[in-house]
Amino acid sequence: MGQAQSEGDYFKEAKVKEHFAVLQTLWTEAEFLVLLDRLKETTLNFSLERAKFLKFLQLAATYEETIALWFRDFSHDRASQVVDGLEFFSMALLISSNVGLSKKLSLLFQLFDMDKTKSIRKDEFTIFLKAVTTGLHRAISGLPPPASVADLGSVSSEFYGTLAEGQGMTENVFFSWITEVHVALNYISVLSKLKRAVFTWGANSRFQLGLNFEPEVVRVGTPVLCMEGLKISTIATGESHTLFLTEEGRVWTCGSGICGLLGHGGTEDSPQPRVVEALAHARITNVAVGVRHSVAVSEKGQVFTWGSADLGQLGHGGLGDRDIHIWAKDPRSGGQFAYVPKPTVVIGLFGKRILVKKAVCCSFATLVLTEQGHVYSWGNTTDGQCGHGQRCSDYALLYLDEHLHRTAMQVLFNPRKIEVGMTFRSLTGGGSHVIAIDRESRVWTWGLGFAGRLGHGDQRTLHEPRLIERLKYQITLDTAAGEAHSLCMTVLYRLTITGSSQSEALSPFSLLGLPLGRSDKDLNARRQVTPPGTQLQFNALACAQLLQIGLPFYHDDVDPIPDSDNLPFKDSVVLIDRSLWPGEWLKLSTTDYDFHVQMSPSGQRLSRRSGLPGRLLYASEGRWEAPDLADRICVFEDLVNSGKTTPNDLTPAILDLARKFKEAKGLACLFILPKKVDIFVVEAPEGTRPLTPFGVVTHEHGMALKKHVKNLLQKQIKDAPGGVPADVADWREKREDYTGKVYYENEKTKARRRSPPQLTPDTQAWLLSISEDAFLQRLQAVLHRQPKAVIITQQSWRPDVELVELPEKLLESLEIPVVMVTFEAGEELKSVLASGSQPWVSMEIQPFGGVYAWGNGTSGQLGLSCIENQNLLAKSENIVTGETTCFASQPSYLAHLHEHQVLNMAGGAAHTAAVTQQGEVFAWGAADGVGVPLDGPTTEVPMFVEQLEGIVKATKAFAGHNHTFVLADMPFQSVV
Repeated sequence: MGQAQSEGDYFKEAKVKEHFAVLQTLWTEAEFLVLLDRLKETTLNFSLERAKFLKFLQLAATYEETIALWFRDFSHDRASQVVDGLEFFSMALLISSNVGLSKKLSLLFQLFDMDKTKSIRKDEFTIFLKAVTTGLHRAISGLPPPASVADLGSVSSEFYGTLAEGQGMTENVFFSWITEVHVALNYISVLSKLKRAVFTWGANSRFQLGLNFEPEVVRVGTPVLCMEGLKISTIATGESHTLFLTEEGRVWTCGSGICGLLGHGGTEDSPQPRVVEALAHARITNVAVGVRHSVAVSEKGQVFTWGSADLGQLGHGGLGDRDIHIWAKDPRSGGQFAYVPKPTVVIGLFGKRILVKKAVCCSFATLVLTEQGHVYSWGNTTDGQCGHGQRCSDYALLYLDEHLHRTAMQVLFNPRKIEVGMTFRSLTGGGSHVIAIDRESRVWTWGLGFAGRLGHGDQRTLHEPRLIERLKYQITLDTAAGEAHSLCMTVLYRLTITGSSQSEALSPFSLLGLPLGRSDKDLNARRQVTPPGTQLQFNALACAQLLQIGLPFYHDDVDPIPDSDNLPFKDSVVLIDRSLWPGEWLKLSTTDYDFHVQMSPSGQRLSRRSGLPGRLLYASEGRWEAPDLADRICVFEDLVNSGKTTPNDLTPAILDLARKFKEAKGLACLFILPKKVDIFVVEAPEGTRPLTPFGVVTHEHGMALKKHVKNLLQKQIKDAPGGVPADVADWREKREDYTGKVYYENEKTKARRRSPPQLTPDTQAWLLSISEDAFLQRLQAVLHRQPKAVIITQQSWRPDVELVELPEKLLESLEIPVVMVTFEAGEELKSVLASGSQPWVSMEIQPFGGVYAWGNGTSGQLGLSCIENQNLLAKSENIVTGETTCFASQPSYLAHLHEHQVLNMAGGAAHTAAVTQQGEVFAWGAADGVGVPLDGPTTEVPMFVEQLEGIVKATKAFAGHNHTFVLADMPFQSVV
């Protein structure tokens, strides 16, 4: 607290010194308040010489020796032999086991609000930092020494500089600083009973965050201090309220009390969590919330509901039952509404001995999952969210306003079983849709279909459960739903590489792959294996030596895998490249990078069968001459610094160079575009004579090509005798006799040139025009050879893994594992093979990692933007409002998180959060729910929640409407 950072092993071995331990149980909260007043009355400067120190403490004579030790430790480094009362009081309070941390901070605020203005001045805050850190360092071993007053003053100045003009450090601001500053969280870990803490951020307009202070919005992760000492296992949170479930089965609630949401018997708000006494007799195992109702499930399978009953979401039958429902006046409409203020058993389930293990809520509907895997539902089913079809005899029509027929809602007042011929093991509720996982780990959805949230490739609403075909062969582990978007987590395959070369052993390493085939079959194909030369054991679905198959650029149906008849397919895990996508490409023999080009229709067309091969020349600006271009595929950078930024300005310059290139008898030429200029089609005016093949390449790909060429040339120079390659060995620099101008002359041929001789990179180039994607044909040809497994490495153009839909006919009979890895992972595998190693690959199924998203992505909540060269979102516009909706109507793989091994996800109204196996938290979407200060209202890619980095290990995330909760293990052992 006040240090720029903690160093070494500080905090890890923190321990209260023996003679201070008695302070931990000595005083109660009320007694600390007396001590605080006494300290302020005893002295003006808080300096306590021995007599004043004794008067301040007023302890029995039995403490005399201990008090002497306290006085020694707090005065030994002071010339005047006095104790700083602020240091001692702060220390004694913070190490106390009798007072909760939130109360401790309130007392400290009172202490350092020295002029009683309900605000701490900057100089008082510096004194606070110095007193607290010094006092704790004196009494607790293992804490860092306090910083200098000058350094602490800088901390104060920096923080006060962030406050609005005229704003002081109120108690709310004080709490905010303590709970948000990175280094302060280390002290909180040591000085509290949080252990597994609840962190939160986002909108708090209805007190749904449960914080001791009551900000409208919290931008960074903040611990909920009033949950200190409670072991929270689950959180259910919505637009207006939050339920916390402890490991002991007790429920705590906070937020808006409207409609009896909090379960305390009234409608009062509760900014901080309070235990629901009405559930004290039951051990609760699961909780859920809708917009205005709450649900709890007991270990005996009972379902309790409370809150608003206006759309039948509580399941207690018709609203006319006054023994259960309370009627109140709606101040907005002037009408009445029904609610239940305390948890009440749903007799329609428990009375029929239907035992429930989990409940989920849509906005105004409730669904429960039984031990047998059956689903019962009730509440608003206007959009099919209850899953009983469109002609259910139990439906009732309810008008939100009897004067407006368009307010009619279709509802179920009593629980009803969904007849689907399938049993489920998991349920998740969105705003008006439901996601379920069946016993075979497949995903089903139903409900409102707008924005593609059901994942079936369209926007149709479904009134009955339907299997998502795109994911039916994946092993789904978990699902999450936001207001209008959906997510699921599937298994990934871990590829462990082992083996050896002739010279040295290969250190085992692992890569992650996305399964494309039949994960359901692969699961049953696992067996215990030990790769050769190791003592490692894997429960692997495939284990064999790695075999790379190089495939030609163009697919040949007659000979799809040339020169492969004698290769050991059946004994190998085969590595192949994904084929090139349709388009035009520059490929080099020395790299797998795909250089995307746009050829001009004004040049000669490339052959559709063989492309255009040739030697490459990178023509640096101002360093090439016409003879250099002959019989070469040339790349020009003349336009990069031309100052031209539009296609209209660039086209004449390109055409002029293309004409010169044709005169120089070159094979083909490409022009690198300036920065921030999108690739475009260059067309010559009508009547222009055909030119040699020419086109453009983006600045990004052009610079990647330049870097590769530079590396090739450096290698050629290094390997050449005397460091002079043959291309330039006979050239000499000379000057003209009269003008002194520099020229170059070839000693053998006597040829002359003005620019330095060009060094040609030692690489073969091909310009290719790919008209169709041959990936599936090639894959089928490889699978026909029956390898142990197939690894597909992505091309550099789209380097991230993606779900490729294989033909149903192929999948039905597929017995061979098929997995895709990133371009980078593929390069790593190829480098191992190129080194002379004989690697083996062991494939395992790992129970975490792959995230798919679909539905509304307008606020970035899908995380599918900025995936290189993939556009996964469609757009639709409301012609009445003009609003544009971005969405994905089918599950798409969230490649940004591929390497992060996700364990858990949660969806809010317009944001998403995820927790990884390493305890990291990522969030994306609308700014309020992300927990990372943003420059704009949204982020379309997952952001690392840095506030928690290196401090806590997150275990699970929960998303509310515009806010997020995270359960996290605190880093250090507490001393209290």
